[in-house]
Amino acid sequence: MNLTDFRWVNKAKIKTDGDAVIIEAHPQSDFFTDPATGESRANAAYLYRQVEGDFIFRGKVSHAFASDYDACALMMMADDDTYAKICYELTDFGGRCAISVVVADGRSDDANGADLGGGAVWLQIARKKSAVMFYHSNDGENWVIVRHFTFTDKPLKVGLVAQSPVGEGGSFRFENVMFENRAPDELWMGK
Repeated sequence: MNLTDFRWVNKAKIKTDGDAVIIEAHPQSDFFTDPATGESRANAAYLYRQVEGDFIFRGKVSHAFASDYDACALMMMADDDTYAKICYELTDFGGRCAISVVVADGRSDDANGADLGGGAVWLQIARKKSAVMFYHSNDGENWVIVRHFTFTDKPLKVGLVAQSPVGEGGSFRFENVMFENRAPDELWMGK
């Protein structure tokens, strides 16, 4: 992964291993605004690049699943209050590893999806005009839609998040990270 065009929000330790990027998550770190209280946290390590127009952004993610909500995430951010991320996280539902999605516009929503059982998974974000699709995949080829929603068509910060909201951090791995300046030809298939 070429990091030349990437910048930091909440800089963290980083190392590379072949085409993989390993980001050290900060303890008690997240991007989330509680919908009930308005309490906000925006202190997770976020390595991003500026993006305009349509795009596809994907990568294979894995981590140690040490504490509830530890997650590798792909995120897009318009500003500090407007962002959306797809996460591979350890949930608080009996130690299940699942896909979760957070969309924030002032306050965050939060939805857990497929229970994937640990290991590594592929995540993908695709934007076509103001339509966004989040996907996951076991092989990086066949995509399962997680969420389809409207988001801004303005320029965004798009990148990698390593978070540990109630934990002590750790190493979070992002492999085969790929960015394309185009929307998928088949939006519903992710290709």
